[in-house]
Amino acid sequence: MGAVGGEWGGAASGGKVGGGARTAVGGKGGDPVRQLRRAVFPLAPWVFAAPTVGFVTLPGLVHAGLVFTGIATAVVPGTGLLVQPLARRAAAHRHAAASIGLLAIASGLALAAWAAHTASQPWAMTAAVTLGAGYGFTLTHGLTQVAATAPPHQLARLTSYFWTAAYTGMFTPYAITLLTDNGPLTPPQTLTAAAALAAVTCVTHLRVRPGTITP
Repeated sequence: MGAVGGEWGGAASGGKVGGGARTAVGGKGGDPVRQLRRAVFPLAPWVFAAPTVGFVTLPGLVHAGLVFTGIATAVVPGTGLLVQPLARRAAAHRHAAASIGLLAIASGLALAAWAAHTASQPWAMTAAVTLGAGYGFTLTHGLTQVAATAPPHQLARLTSYFWTAAYTGMFTPYAITLLTDNGPLTPPQTLTAAAALAAVTCVTHLRVRPGTITP
């Protein structure tokens, strides 16, 4: 996952994303922190929730061994890296990168629920690939929008806020374990609920109107 984040290090540390006008979700002008709080930070936890489900939670749910786990650990971030060219192009079109990413995450979680229900390793690997794609698109969207929205003197601080929000998603496997081991839900039910939540996040994100910030 560091490879994907590292590729965007330059964009998040100072220059404009793409050329010409820069698109900011949340409206023209105004407080950049407020803009990002409305349009970027709510989806940030999904950035790492998706891949950790793919290579931490799923292997155990389908009773996979170390080989499957190792392959999933490579496939998930690898897929995120492979979709970067598409994600960068999508990021130029308002909500496209975020919408594609969140829909991929919702689909991946639904596939993960089915894999857990059937204990199917092929379905689990399919879910892992889909979650990896969602990771790549949502990470690209988040870093692109932070770089486009934040004033130069606030860029480092707001980028750190985004990464902090994103890393909270790494608690997802632990939350799933708590809900299934000590709660009334089964793993497929928990993953289905997570898929629905990702879909709701996507719909909510589409309601935020983008604006334009000139460089």
